[in-house]
Amino acid sequence: SASPRGAGQAALSAIASVPTDPGLDADARGDVSLLARVLSGDEGTDAGVAADRKLGVATDVAVLGPFRDTGGGLHTPLGPEASGKFADAKVDYSWGSYLVRWRAVPARFSGAAGIPLDVFVHPRRESCSLVATRVTVDRDRPLVVRLAASGQAALYFDGALVGASEAVNELARFDRLAGRVDASAGDHLVVAKVCSAALDDDGRVRIRFTDAAGAPLPLPTSATLVDRPAKAPRVTPLETPLAHVSAQKAGAGSALTLA
Repeated sequence: SASPRGAGQAALSAIASVPTDPGLDADARGDVSLLARVLSGDEGTDAGVAADRKLGVATDVAVLGPFRDTGGGLHTPLGPEASGKFADAKVDYSWGSYLVRWRAVPARFSGAAGIPLDVFVHPRRESCSLVATRVTVDRDRPLVVRLAASGQAALYFDGALVGASEAVNELARFDRLAGRVDASAGDHLVVAKVCSAALDDDGRVRIRFTDAAGAPLPLPTSATLVDRPAKAPRVTPLETPLAHVSAQKAGAGSALTLA
């Protein structure tokens, strides 16, 4: 008989594959598909990486951290944020006894479950890190860049702020920030900044792309970054289902931990 994990993965996959259902919009379908991938037995394998890429997950990323968070880290420029020079892979921001250089994350660690920052950043608690990727767009097209992250988070596309959230999310299962960009053909820089508080969180980050309608957009990504362009594009922030529910819970004075 199937294990509870296998049965759950099969059920979520079946829901995500329903051809048309007015009660299941593209965002919710994407969340369900990602959850199914997290529960799948091949997550973290070559086959799993290929399946995650089909869902638009950026599987080739680089991590830089930890940076000391002395308060306001989410809004304070860190490392290359001040200059926009992200292409220098050898730049060194080490402090104290902590080595702070760009690290390319193996694709098997960058799947639907999100990058486990604890594997690549120490100390992660009460610090901030940058997670970045170079995405290559095949033609001029609108796209949506999305971020799932625990802790506090901000997301940028070519230097333009997609969104930021100072709420401390415990988990990173669903997209919390998203924005539409009219992207030109060529290489672009996507950067997520995540900050962890004293409270424990899952320490995971996931960047992914969809088209303007919310369907997965499997674009090539790379841990070999490009510099931030001189002119930032126009970004239209979008509310994710998680952000909508979180706002309702906050208005009702309730905490949301399943994020």
